[in-house]
Amino acid sequence: MIRKLLLTFGLMASVMVLKAQDNSGPDAVAIRYIANNHLWPLSSVKGLNTNDFRGGLEFEFFERLSNTFDVSFPIRLAAANFSNTGDRSKLVKGSVLGLNALLNLNIYKGKVFRPRLYTGVGGALLSNKDLTLDIPFGLGLDFHLGGATTLTTTFAYHYNDLDYRDHLKAGIGFLIGLGEDTPPPPKVTDRDGDGILDTEDLCPDVPGIAALNGCPDKDGDGITDASDDCPDVAGIAKFNGCPDTDGDGLIDSKDKCPNEAGPVDNEGCPVRDRDGDGVSDEADACPDQPGTAANKGCPEKSLVVTAKDKITGEVIPGVSVTLLDASGKVVATGMTNDAGVAQFANVQPGTYSIAGKILDVDLQGAQLSPADFNTNSISKTIIYDDPNFIVQGKVFYCNSPRALPTVTLKLKGVKRNFLKSTISDDQGRYIFYLETKDVYELYAQKESFLSQVVEINPADYNRSTSVFVRLEVCAEEVRCGEAVRLNNILYDSGKSNIRPDAYPDLNKVVQFLRDNPDAKIELSSHTDSRGTASSNLTLSQNRAKSAADYIIGQGIDRARVTGKGYGETQLLNNCADGVKCTDAEHQLNRRTEFKVICPNKD
Repeated sequence: MIRKLLLTFGLMASVMVLKAQDNSGPDAVAIRYIANNHLWPLSSVKGLNTNDFRGGLEFEFFERLSNTFDVSFPIRLAAANFSNTGDRSKLVKGSVLGLNALLNLNIYKGKVFRPRLYTGVGGALLSNKDLTLDIPFGLGLDFHLGGATTLTTTFAYHYNDLDYRDHLKAGIGFLIGLGEDTPPPPKVTDRDGDGILDTEDLCPDVPGIAALNGCPDKDGDGITDASDDCPDVAGIAKFNGCPDTDGDGLIDSKDKCPNEAGPVDNEGCPVRDRDGDGVSDEADACPDQPGTAANKGCPEKSLVVTAKDKITGEVIPGVSVTLLDASGKVVATGMTNDAGVAQFANVQPGTYSIAGKILDVDLQGAQLSPADFNTNSISKTIIYDDPNFIVQGKVFYCNSPRALPTVTLKLKGVKRNFLKSTISDDQGRYIFYLETKDVYELYAQKESFLSQVVEINPADYNRSTSVFVRLEVCAEEVRCGEAVRLNNILYDSGKSNIRPDAYPDLNKVVQFLRDNPDAKIELSSHTDSRGTASSNLTLSQNRAKSAADYIIGQGIDRARVTGKGYGETQLLNNCADGVKCTDAEHQLNRRTEFKVICPNKD
């Protein structure tokens, strides 16, 4: 009885909705070919069989409520195979006549793709005798083809109040629009109340000003707060809204002298005058010698020679400069300083030639005539006109800012038989001439020191940008019996073969053995406590042997290299078997080390 009442109520609701529509007719109509399957929901049926579908036609009328919701009224007539008992073997062939009132939820209304969900209520008449309540739950996938035509597809599950009448329904057809599908005009709002409509407001949720399209500018510098690095202090656009009070090109927050203009490389403070000659150090070619402003801060009649690179215009320090008279006799010699300048004081008027050399490379010289002495300032430039690089750098103790003085630096060609060496000065500085036709290895050589080996490929540098390749090299002292950890010798999990990323550290050891021909070493491999002790010992022994074999393969006598695996027997912390540790704590124990074997004093 309750089911029949529900059915009656659903049908009445459908009629009332139909009656509630205005007299302008439906907004769209659809016609579809449909297929019903009354057998799939039965427990006796396993799987979805296309042979169980029976065809028919469906007509549907649509009325638009809003962009989001539509109501529609489909009526369908289709053939049907169903069972009155739930037994698939006892099929009844008949027909189904259905009428529903549906509410459609438009998920997305694109130019082409228009999906929707729908449900509703209605009735279904099976074979002109069984009238049932019918409640569909469906998905519609519509594709707008242009104009008033849309390809429409539907997929629905229909619940019926009579046993064994639930069914699936799928359909495909065309939907024809009968009126203009014009969306309602958008609401014009001003959410932040700044008098600028949201459609024209770039910052619709924050009150702003019209000059900045509705965005705020608290400090009034004409830069929106969102783009202003200093939104509470008026600044300039060049510095993203931050101030530069003294106009020296450095924002106040980074300017140690914000009210006094100074160069950026002096942290915004005025350049001082070390020699007290009234010429700022910035403009003084001789900052440590009192001179005159007319002579760029150098003493009267002094000669200032600047060495520069022809390609980049960079100044070149460390150039040997020679001043020769007209007969070719050497009058004076000097060395360009860090500013690329060599100074010669009290040069007598006359004819001179100026020569320069660095690393056996001659620079283009300059000439000095008596006429040059008619001015208070005598400046000449000599030119480094060579396509190759100059390597400059320092050598340090590893993991320390302390320079390593008087150590031999070697530059070795990888592709050809080439080797040059130099010695670092008392500040650890060194310099090399670098030809572009090879790849090089650079390392320090000092007894009982392990050096970093740096590969230099001139192809990685741009000669048109700089003549210099600046590199730092570090070396660490190795004492016999003390283990040195090789941090970059890593292995794939459970494997012992040497990976290419381990070569640089192993090459350091190779070079150490070449530089110390009497030294013998032990390469040791260690694991963490995870895994069995025996498997860890075997794995570490294989890894130690692989590392030793690599070094022997580089030409080192086998008698000088021993590989030994310690497994988990020499842990650096308390992460033994049964102790819960983090991955980082276990990582500390997984390592490869080497140590110099102390000579037997007996």
